[in-house]
Amino acid sequence: MFPIEVRMVDHLSLHSSSQKQRKMKNWMTLFAAIAVIGLVSCGETTAPSDATNSDADQAMEKTQPADAIDLMDGTYQIDPATSTVAWKGTKITGSTHEGNLSVYKGTINVLDKSVAGGFVAVDMKSMVCTDEGLDEEGKGNLIGHLMSDDFFGVERFPNARLELEGIKVKGEVAMGYGKIFIREIAQPINFPVAISQAEGNLIV
Repeated sequence: MFPIEVRMVDHLSLHSSSQKQRKMKNWMTLFAAIAVIGLVSCGETTAPSDATNSDADQAMEKTQPADAIDLMDGTYQIDPATSTVAWKGTKITGSTHEGNLSVYKGTINVLDKSVAGGFVAVDMKSMVCTDEGLDEEGKGNLIGHLMSDDFFGVERFPNARLELEGIKVKGEVAMGYGKIFIREIAQPINFPVAISQAEGNLIV
């Protein structure tokens, strides 16, 4: 394993009209919750090894709560090629939209055989819509609206990130906790975590 050093930029503040901010916040809250689920379900953290995709698939079937296994200490770099984010947004009417985003970098830190922290960065410009029943023009219009300043403002804020602060065990469930930043606005978040390790790789 080859630990890497990560330096985060200073956080920025956001000022907007109250109506726009409320609208964006409603979507952001739902988006953030689903994004984290996608990250912990699909993100694969890798340390240099000869493990194959087949090895990872087999290990994924045997995932355990994070406190149930002893992990190898080190800093694991997330593999963008095998990591995705699923998102879902719900309108006030109850209708929903969903899709995917690309992960472009991140690390998971393991200390004393437990996950001690890390971060995952997402490319907001990679957002796509996968709604069934919505034609390509409709999907394009939706994504264009979500990327605008009314929502995620991707030209000014092209990245979102999850900063994982650690894992706590509640009953039989291991819960990750930390903050998620969209438009550089931080929101606290908690989510269930299952982790396995195979051939020097973490599958989260």
